[in-house]
Amino acid sequence: MAEGKGIVTYRGAVYASHCDHIGHMNIVSYGAKFDEANWVFFCEIGLTPSYLRSPQFGMAGVQQNISYKKELFAGDVIEIRTQVLEITEKRMCVRHEMRNIETGETYTSEAGMPETHRSYRDYGFISTFPGPNGNQFVIIAGTRDPGMVEAAHVLSDPALVRSLESARPDKSTSGPPAFEMLYEVAGTARTNLDAMLVHSAKLDYGQIWGGSFLHAEAGEP
Repeated sequence: MAEGKGIVTYRGAVYASHCDHIGHMNIVSYGAKFDEANWVFFCEIGLTPSYLRSPQFGMAGVQQNISYKKELFAGDVIEIRTQVLEITEKRMCVRHEMRNIETGETYTSEAGMPETHRSYRDYGFISTFPGPNGNQFVIIAGTRDPGMVEAAHVLSDPALVRSLESARPDKSTSGPPAFEMLYEVAGTARTNLDAMLVHSAKLDYGQIWGGSFLHAEAGEP
């Protein structure tokens, strides 16, 4: 298994009680595990519990960004590695990376770093499909801000819209648009420099709404 960057600040397993009703580890559990990793990391660098309890010192979390890029399930074994990204007189920014111990996989966005000179990689997502009442849904999302910005850019720039239309995976089918596309975004200094389509797929929108609304509409007078 490949070694990650930083020091190990958490090791544990995912229990069924950590998961939501569809079987994935829930957001509360992600936050709790990262919080535990925080305290272990602080102790490792000298910010021990007794030091932080003293009346002369204080610390507060002011911003937390979590990027979810792969599901965890009950029984998965995980570890968190932590590294310092930036230290100033009154601020410290750290990065936690959660990985699956068995597979070594990590799925953490590299965007959102505090240093403006860093290169990064992020992901933008676009999807559209018809709704049950004849309306059309459009979803624009990003792992973090750079991915979201690029997804919006793809749908607002005429040249990129033409490129999207030519790459649509549902072009050969009749009916309203129903597809999803994932773009990998590369940039530096908080500026997106390039985007590449890395995934596209047709959507069976009948299954999205339970597979019955098209039949019901066809039976209306």
